[in-house]
Amino acid sequence: AQAPDSPVPTSAEMSARVDELLQQHLQEIGWKPATACSDAAFLRRASLDLTGWPPTASQVVEFIADPAVDQRLIDSLLDSPSSAIHFAKTWSSWMVPEDNNVEVMPGRQNGLENWLRNRFAENLRYDRLVSDLLVATGSTENGPTGFFVSLEGKPEKIAAKTARVFLGVQLDCAECHDHPFDRWSQEDFWGYAAYFAQLSIDPDQAMMGIGEVLDTGEGEVMIPGSEQVVAPKPLVNTGFSGLSSGTRRQQLTLWLTARENPFVARAAVNRVWGLLFGRGLIEPIDDMRSLEIASHPQLLRELSEYFAATGYDLRN
Repeated sequence: AQAPDSPVPTSAEMSARVDELLQQHLQEIGWKPATACSDAAFLRRASLDLTGWPPTASQVVEFIADPAVDQRLIDSLLDSPSSAIHFAKTWSSWMVPEDNNVEVMPGRQNGLENWLRNRFAENLRYDRLVSDLLVATGSTENGPTGFFVSLEGKPEKIAAKTARVFLGVQLDCAECHDHPFDRWSQEDFWGYAAYFAQLSIDPDQAMMGIGEVLDTGEGEVMIPGSEQVVAPKPLVNTGFSGLSSGTRRQQLTLWLTARENPFVARAAVNRVWGLLFGRGLIEPIDDMRSLEIASHPQLLRELSEYFAATGYDLRN
């Protein structure tokens, strides 16, 4: 792992390090690496992965004529409007429940996708994107609050979804009892859900996919089947202080996006790896109970540290 005071690798150095770690793993298990794909295949795969579309005729002609422009190609694909749209649709599909009826209630989905598209287009650092989304208020039509509405404003549903998407943790397995396969207790789940207990969403408007999301300063959660009120509590102690001011959601994002908290970086790296290669370094991608279950634990560790050290830049 990278020492705290060691210099941050350049993108070229990190790319070479990824190749090195993959090669080491292949040698350890006795597998030969696949042969390099053709230039045309690389262009097609890169375009589909980064924009959701096959390459244009002009891109094909330019790349085949000079495949040495591969880094410029990647940069141009990431800078394109199609890339922002593609990533917005992808993240939105991870966040909004599969049974959400977009055709009947398109507003909340469109507001979320449009907001995400603008954030990806400006290349907002990922930890800030997560933080801004989780503290969002206002109309579902002009911002990302349709995310909360799609989950009916219920703290337990929001907690379960945000933990899976942004932390890579299946925390919902601890909603009714202690997690059978991980370290999370039922009190951990409801302590995390308590951060979302003071949202105000009109249930009738929520059913229609409209309305506004606000913080009320009132509302608690209790362990099901009991009268035990559970106070907000970070999932793990990272040594980060300053969680006693602001709304509960603001307090949560301070912990969640702190550099001392490794969850966000690891979950993002694993999801992007899965998006680009069809399979995460840990599968399922939302069940990252331990680094040691990764196909390449050291690779995931170093990529996550690099992602955080370079400002949570998804394009780096």
